[in-house]
Amino acid sequence: MKCNVLLFTGHLIDPIDRKSERFPFGLIQKVQHTIEEALDELELASPTVAVSSLAAGGDMIFAEGVLKRKIPLVIFIPFEQEMFLAASVKYVKGIPGEDPKEWEDHFHYVLSQAAEVHELECTDELSVCYASCNEAMLNYALEHSNLEPKKVLALALMNNSTGTETGGTADFVNSMHARGIMIKKIWPG
Repeated sequence: MKCNVLLFTGHLIDPIDRKSERFPFGLIQKVQHTIEEALDELELASPTVAVSSLAAGGDMIFAEGVLKRKIPLVIFIPFEQEMFLAASVKYVKGIPGEDPKEWEDHFHYVLSQAAEVHELECTDELSVCYASCNEAMLNYALEHSNLEPKKVLALALMNNSTGTETGGTADFVNSMHARGIMIKKIWPG
């Protein structure tokens, strides 16, 4: 399978106050391994660009894997950077011995290495901003594949939960599916 654009979506690491587990900190290494395996397989598809956001969790792990493989990386951030850092990167994750700056440092490193960074100017509620960011990433991917959905491959890090919150991973997967994008769902285990 050959693709021009590799598009990523995936869960955040659970915040410490999350009621039901989805991506607990204990899965970080397994998720990293799962993403690395998927990238190894997808490298054969010879993507010319990879597109993602940069939240703590799947996005950041994917982005670092892409950079390691020297695939040009395009990052989309749904709103002003400091607000995004607070909402999606620096939040308390409940990781034992967590250094609050660790994920922020990863964020800044990846941004400094990205081929392009698109900071959107959304001022709506967070879920609407995340959905707008997803739509912008999808449109970018389609534009860079000459509007041929079959030249875009989406990698979706998601468990089997059935929730479809606006702007969430499942919501984005549904949008991509409706536009004819090939989707490879991954999850450790």
